Amino acid sequence: MPDPEVVTRPKIVLVEGKDEKIFFDKLCVHIEKQADIQILDFGGITQFRKYLKSLKASSSYRSMNVNSLGVIRDAELDMGSAFQSVCDALKASGFAVPSHPSEMVDGDPNISVFILPDCQNPGMLETLCWQAVARSDDSAIPCVHQYLDCLKKSSALPKNADKARLHTFLASRKEPGLLVGEATGKSGYWNLDSSVFKPLKKFLQTL
Repeated sequence: MPDPEVVTRPKIVLVEGKDEKIFFDKLCVHIEKQADIQILDFGGITQFRKYLKSLKASSSYRSMNVNSLGVIRDAELDMGSAFQSVCDALKASGFAVPSHPSEMVDGDPNISVFILPDCQNPGMLETLCWQAVARSDDSAIPCVHQYLDCLKKSSALPKNADKARLHTFLASRKEPGLLVGEATGKSGYWNLDSSVFKPLKKFLQTL
């Protein structure tokens, strides 16, 4: 588990990985909220409860008088269980607990939770980015589908289809091999103005 970073802003958002931190830092810049929101990496969902307690006990958290705390994690296969897991950890650390994803609950600080990709369906950050790509007219999209179709015929389909699609798309770029966060904001990848990102941007803007 990473040690909590020094808290420097009154609104903080906790995300589950270094690459996710890069993505959300760039998204905050895109919506011009970088001066208000600090993105912190809690290092993985199995470490989330310990991270919360360490964060709450840190001197920088207490001195900053944080007024809003958001948590963003992947749904993976089950949005409901992912949301409940976050809520259980929040309750165990003495934070307010929302009744529904993306709901802001009053507390000290106010708390809101976003379960990727859209607070409704299974999936993850890669699901959302792939949806943005799939709505574009990029010439690589048919090739990505053909590749996955070929794998299906050989019974070698990856366990996570959305992640496989997105990383196949990333391999088609002039600078292949980038992670999701590294690719975000670069020309020729995915458009952060795509409508698929609208709920996520609203979540950040209303913290």
